[in-house]
Amino acid sequence: SSSVSASASATASGSGSVVFVVSPSRAATLPIKAPEIAEKVTVLPSVAVPDGRVIAVDPLAILHATDTVPEILVARGAVLHMSDTPLPIVDASGTVAAPARSTYQTASVAIRALAEIAFVKRHSTSVAYVDDASW
Repeated sequence: SSSVSASASATASGSGSVVFVVSPSRAATLPIKAPEIAEKVTVLPSVAVPDGRVIAVDPLAILHATDTVPEILVARGAVLHMSDTPLPIVDASGTVAAPARSTYQTASVAIRALAEIAFVKRHSTSVAYVDDASW
């Protein structure tokens, strides 16, 4: 669509390179709905992108830095709240978070990796997006 092309043009003003980040369902259907587009561009799926959004990124204009050594923690006797919405295992009112899993009772191991990661755009046109894109 013309709005996606405009985003690509605006983003490509840096290095001239553009990739598109879309939802997994859009990435899967793009080769079927628009094979002429899919064969010419790089499309990356991300569950963090809503279905109607297309994000244009100049990959050479995004800088990142990471810890040289991440912090790794291992636990054999922990209780884990197995949810995307973390809650205390038992709150002040006595409500128990569910579902919960004891690594001790299930003979399992919990591994936690912590690493600092930072991103920065080299210029203001490094990223652009369009909502309700037609392709």
